[in-house]
Amino acid sequence: GLNRMFADYLAEREGCHATHLPFHLKVGSGLVSASIAVVLGTPFDVALVRMQSDMSKPLDQRRHYSSVFD
Repeated sequence: GLNRMFADYLAEREGCHATHLPFHLKVGSGLVSASIAVVLGTPFDVALVRMQSDMSKPLDQRRHYSSVFD
């Protein structure tokens, strides 16, 4: 995934193999890839939870979400 892509880029830049990257570059690669994943994934997870919890409410209190963009 993203972590491998960043690790490969850093390894090419450092002139070594991705498995021999220094620890600080491995940590940096992991932090950057995880940050991107969180920024992209969290809004969709929030929408999913809202849509699922809406189904547990009584009919008169439901918001009747039809999609993620409601």
